[in-house]
Amino acid sequence: MTNQTDTTVRIDAPTRRSVLTAASAAGGGLLISALIPAFGRHAAAAAAGTGAPANYVGAWLRIATDETVTILIGAAEMGQGVLTGLPQIVAEELRVNWANIRAEHAPVAAVYNNPIFRSQTTGGSTSIRGYYDVLRLAGASAREMLIQAASNALGQPVSNLEAINGAVRVKGTNSGLTYGQLASAAALLPVPANPPLTPNAQFKIIGTSAPRTDLGGKVDGSAIFGIDVRIPGMVYAAIRHAPKFGATLSGTPAIPTSAIAVVPMGDSVGVVASNTWAAFKAAGQLQASWNTPASASQIDSTIIASNARAAMNSTANPGIAEQSGNPATVFASANRILEWTYDLPFLAHACLEPLNCTASVTDTSCEIWAPTQAITGAASVAASVTGMKPSQITVHTTFLGGGLGRKGEQDFVKQAVQISMALKKPVKLTWSREEDF
Repeated sequence: MTNQTDTTVRIDAPTRRSVLTAASAAGGGLLISALIPAFGRHAAAAAAGTGAPANYVGAWLRIATDETVTILIGAAEMGQGVLTGLPQIVAEELRVNWANIRAEHAPVAAVYNNPIFRSQTTGGSTSIRGYYDVLRLAGASAREMLIQAASNALGQPVSNLEAINGAVRVKGTNSGLTYGQLASAAALLPVPANPPLTPNAQFKIIGTSAPRTDLGGKVDGSAIFGIDVRIPGMVYAAIRHAPKFGATLSGTPAIPTSAIAVVPMGDSVGVVASNTWAAFKAAGQLQASWNTPASASQIDSTIIASNARAAMNSTANPGIAEQSGNPATVFASANRILEWTYDLPFLAHACLEPLNCTASVTDTSCEIWAPTQAITGAASVAASVTGMKPSQITVHTTFLGGGLGRKGEQDFVKQAVQISMALKKPVKLTWSREEDF
């Protein structure tokens, strides 16, 4: 492995309010956030359970003077296409040429929360459902502001103007201004409260197979996955977990040959070396003793399956996830009832890219680069481990080489932060396949 300069994009987190800000002097342009109420029974249930306000979610876009439109997405791209599907929603309302669309992972901020989860969490096929209304409003708001800016510049009433292919034209003519020319002026205008939305029958981008925004980088190798991240001065770590759930270290093991350090973490040990292969090799040589509780004997596939069947057959707590109508009536009147029970073994969510995380913890900050499905969760676990304020923690969401829900867990992020804290150095942690399984 060769070291290289980290190319992960850094973006400062926005504030929790609807703002319209001129972009930096280097590029000019329009930066917009749309805020709308959270919706649906999922959001209502979450608010009722936590006391959190179900008031808004933000979706941001930047329009630069070179005509590119960059959309910041709160979901994680793990091959399912959210960095294309979600920008399509904005592009439809914005009425912009798809070739000018760019997409980036958003930083950690409440305005980027998926309303269904009330956090920046990706899973359960919820990204389109969660962000659809939010992103339509963001695109429509920006479009109307650009039209108003053109009206001011051209001396034409808004009714005489139309947005088409990334420009605002006088109807029936080719006279007008491009979005890049209008962006700075539009940035000074108020955000419309209820912009008109494009009728479904007029969709030109939503529902089509648009070229993926992440394809180029994945073809030429410039796309940064978690496993690609390199930062100056970092060391490399592997992990050894307790052989049974609930077991803990009985003492600090000796540092294996070729390792730099070992970091005890209760139910695991971080083994640090000068490169990942050396760390893997040293982790294999680790001599660790573990305290195993008696309850560990109850964590067995046969016992778990038996408990699951008992729970399914329980009349006291049937565990009904959702009910529509009266099943008892339907069953009573049915001519024939077919029943099946499906049993599946305990399986690993084996992603193509192994679990990994790069963390750099100093006395005043914590910076994380991770292929994570739970961006908010990564920031939260870092705050818990370091005791730092949210403003001191930065999470860079990289591309994910598969997620399958497994990368929504935060154990690998927590371990990387703990090891970096202990060594006071940037650390790249990679799990071996054996430890993952």
